[in-house]
Amino acid sequence: MNLPFPICYFTIMSRFITFLLLNCWVLTGILGNDEPEPMIHYVQKYQQLCLYVKEPPPYKSPRWNFKITLIADEKEINPIYTKRVEINHVNMSLCINNMNESDTGLYTFTYTNTEFTTLTHRHQVIVEEEVPNPQMTVRAVRPSNQSALPCEVNVTCSIQNHLLVSFCGEESCEISQKTFGNLNISIYVRHKTAVCSGNNHVSNNTSSRGLPSECFTDEPKNKEEAKQTMTWRVIYSTIGFIIAFLLCAAFIVICGKLKLRRHKKKLSIVQTIQSAPFERDQQPEPRLSASSSSDAEPSYENMDDTQIRERSGPTEDQEEEKVNTVYSVLGAASEYVIPDEPQSMAETDC
Repeated sequence: MNLPFPICYFTIMSRFITFLLLNCWVLTGILGNDEPEPMIHYVQKYQQLCLYVKEPPPYKSPRWNFKITLIADEKEINPIYTKRVEINHVNMSLCINNMNESDTGLYTFTYTNTEFTTLTHRHQVIVEEEVPNPQMTVRAVRPSNQSALPCEVNVTCSIQNHLLVSFCGEESCEISQKTFGNLNISIYVRHKTAVCSGNNHVSNNTSSRGLPSECFTDEPKNKEEAKQTMTWRVIYSTIGFIIAFLLCAAFIVICGKLKLRRHKKKLSIVQTIQSAPFERDQQPEPRLSASSSSDAEPSYENMDDTQIRERSGPTEDQEEEKVNTVYSVLGAASEYVIPDEPQSMAETDC
């Protein structure tokens, strides 16, 4: 049967609205019943765990459960937990001793508040063992004194049947960390020592081994220091040699100048003395009288042997008659006398 258009339209819209309402109701119910994430607790094996309630008392019909098993309520404790459980009936805190792997799981606390609302607190407990001492092996692979490549050391770290192998240099390792479930293993180098560390949420432990002595030595460092020392010695020696050479050269130049100056002075005086009689011999006519000569030029006259005897009188050398002519220089002696230099002004030979 064909329905009128208004009725058909109304039917379709009503069904669509009903579908939307049902979906909203389902989503609201799912979201409303969504419980919060449980609080996670890590506890070391054989240690004690205590769980607390956030809200203050009073609590109506309180009870602690482990998964689906009752641990304790306000009246009694499960006989299985009697020796391990401690419960405070005032604030309903729960402490469990001697935890082990079988105690890992979800713990819930349920009660009714004053508004008659049932509330549940969830606690996820994870029991972990203490990390044992890591087992290590350190072995040199390519010693630097036998190869041009950097020295590498093979480091093996083993914890709880979990193995981590890495190649380490002087400062770092290729594979430094790896996680095995809740166990984390890491290898690193510190002060030329390989260190293996293992840790989980409740404990950690480390072992260390020194790197092989044949792999890392201080020879390159000592050689570098010796090279630098030798370089500085060469520089200092070169500077000292240059300074000494310059001082010697300066001393030789000064001594040479002093000697040259003194030699020129002596040569000038000698030339002056030698040129004086020569200039007088060039006179065209002899002077007849010493009184007629000027003060500026020395006077002289020619005398024979008889005149010399008459003027000087008899002497013991009268037997010598070999002298024919004597030049008498009257003023030259006093004019060309070399003055003596004072002792303080005399130059010293180098």
